[in-house]
Amino acid sequence: MSQDIASWLLSHARMFEYFEGVSEIITPDNLKSGVRKPDRYEPEINPSYQDLINHYGTCVIPAHVRKPKHKAKVEAAVLVCQRWILMRLRRRVFYTLAKMNAAIWECLELLNNYLKKIVLLEPPQSAPELGVQRFLILDA
Repeated sequence: MSQDIASWLLSHARMFEYFEGVSEIITPDNLKSGVRKPDRYEPEINPSYQDLINHYGTCVIPAHVRKPKHKAKVEAAVLVCQRWILMRLRRRVFYTLAKMNAAIWECLELLNNYLKKIVLLEPPQSAPELGVQRFLILDA
């Protein structure tokens, strides 16, 4: 995936759409598409990214430069997701990108639903909006 500003903004918009909401604070990496000039106290946010953030009514506090603890949980979560999805798909052969993306999407949904059950320790329910409710509870 590209890391240009259009891809950066579209990725955030898709994330907000997927979760059907936003968190109060977003802590991105200091990618040039999002943060023009990193600074511990007054980072300069890319104007297009700031417009998107304002539109969704949230706040951006970029991770501090050279502070690995600020990104450790996210990096670990990405690694867990990547390994879990690759493990489930390792023996499958895909002949189109669309089929591979569909299989990855199915695995991602399974993983997200499983993790939501663990975090909230609730019995499984069949309502599709339950996932969104759980997200909102976790974010509160």
